[in-house]
Amino acid sequence: MCTEPEGAENTKNSDAKPENKKHDAFEIATLITAIVGVIVLCVYTGLTGYQAYIAKDSAQRQLRAYISATVEKYPDLDSPKLPEVTVVFKNNGQTPAYKVQGRMVFYIGGEQLAESDISQISVLLDKLPRSTTVLFPGQEFRTATVPGIGIPMSADEKIQVMMGAKILWLVGEAAYVDAFGSPRLTRVRLYMGGIDSARYHRFIWAETGNDAN
Repeated sequence: MCTEPEGAENTKNSDAKPENKKHDAFEIATLITAIVGVIVLCVYTGLTGYQAYIAKDSAQRQLRAYISATVEKYPDLDSPKLPEVTVVFKNNGQTPAYKVQGRMVFYIGGEQLAESDISQISVLLDKLPRSTTVLFPGQEFRTATVPGIGIPMSADEKIQVMMGAKILWLVGEAAYVDAFGSPRLTRVRLYMGGIDSARYHRFIWAETGNDAN
């Protein structure tokens, strides 16, 4: 019966260990390479998607509708007639504005609008008749007090506004949907009160309440 010399088995085991170590190291290196590749692919995909989003958002910002508001006719507080105001809403963008609703209200209050005043103005805005239109680029529409009726101000209130004891507020908004289906809102808030502003029959833009999204 043949027997292997003592130490032969140990020699085989010692020879196999370096090969096993090489094999394990190769598998680990392959796994690390695969993981790094997946991470790089995810990062690249994320960056590509983000760049595509930024490009799309920039294009929409350049092309979308932008509605502005300006006062075309200012109230004449010196006239015995009731003062009248006309506001012009205009699409300054490059695509149409859909379902446009422009509404304006007048409010006689103090130098600052409190939360209760703003809530009351919101109620007044909601009570106004709603009609929608489409504004193509460069187009505009007007909203005004009813001719012959004007701003509902009593003679005392008119004097108080001219003397600066009361402030005549002009508050409104233009709600619309842009060509990309996003709802938009332009809010305006102007005031007139005191000798200087009443003398020149001009509304002054308030520091707050004028914004757009």
